[in-house]
Amino acid sequence: MDKYNYQPIAASNVLRDALSQQYEASVLAAAPGAGKSTILVYMLNMFFEQRKRGRAMVLTHNQTILRNQMLNGLKTPNIVVNFTHGEINSNSMVEVGLPGSVENMSEIDLLVVDEAHEYFWEKMYDKVVEKCKPKYIILMTGSPSYFIRYNKTAKMSRRDIKQFAIHFISAKELLDRGIFSPVDLDVVKSESIQDVLEYAKKQNYDTTKLMVACKDILKANEVASYLVSIGRRVSLSTSHNDIYNEEVDKFVKNQTNTLVVVNKGVLGFSDSELTMVIDLKCSKDLEVRNQLFSRLMRKHPDGRRKYYISVCREEKYKEEVYLLNDVIKLIERKNLMAYDGTDSWKYL
Repeated sequence: MDKYNYQPIAASNVLRDALSQQYEASVLAAAPGAGKSTILVYMLNMFFEQRKRGRAMVLTHNQTILRNQMLNGLKTPNIVVNFTHGEINSNSMVEVGLPGSVENMSEIDLLVVDEAHEYFWEKMYDKVVEKCKPKYIILMTGSPSYFIRYNKTAKMSRRDIKQFAIHFISAKELLDRGIFSPVDLDVVKSESIQDVLEYAKKQNYDTTKLMVACKDILKANEVASYLVSIGRRVSLSTSHNDIYNEEVDKFVKNQTNTLVVVNKGVLGFSDSELTMVIDLKCSKDLEVRNQLFSRLMRKHPDGRRKYYISVCREEKYKEEVYLLNDVIKLIERKNLMAYDGTDSWKYL
């Protein structure tokens, strides 16, 4: 059995529900690293087979996703692309860009929104819909709780409200297929990157290709300076210095071996050679944490073991352990389908 055959199957199911127009939108809720870009190509190929003269637009969340994930993914996909594509205003069959780029677009047939949880509910999305009047809508996300919660509310309402059709691909399914690999989790009681690296060395953890997530730019600069001082080749990616993702690109292409990120660096790139994530941010948002953790799960080409280290103050240790236990639970399909942003899923 082809271990990637879930991708065309998912594409067919998601597109079918979008074209039915029975739902608010058709949602692909796939674990980060599941190959959403490849599934998107399958969907677009299928769409244009049925609608030769159709027009589609793909909205992305930020420049990192636009450049590294979408445009590069369309240029070098795992399957044949049977449509023209380019940035918004390129007059291609599929135009890709940020919501703010939609100024002179006319009506379209299909709208695809990537990282939809980030801005589906925002006014800028409403403006795009008002401007382009898409007949069919597909949403892609690794954090589907907003849409699950909406469906629960719709079910309880007496009004005739369209629900979202949600198609799930869990990390456990990809583990079972050999696409993902296990990740070791650890918690270090400290706030010092130096302490964490010394601890990792004592534990013989693999720091060959390292990503460090920071709370803010000040901390990111401090961490990057230290890592440079000990001889690591560092990419620093923040909203201030990496608008066009040059730093992330260097890391993905192995020109550097360390990536220090703030916020946006968590989204929009996949690197199977990543061996360790050090989480200095420690978000209390379970889905934000899951996005970061999942960056590691893609199987290393050399089969190397991977490590996720969460860093917290001593008084936060127990809270952190409990949260990481919840992150692990989201690997399972039944939990991914049930998580609506509240604690109710724990009691099913």
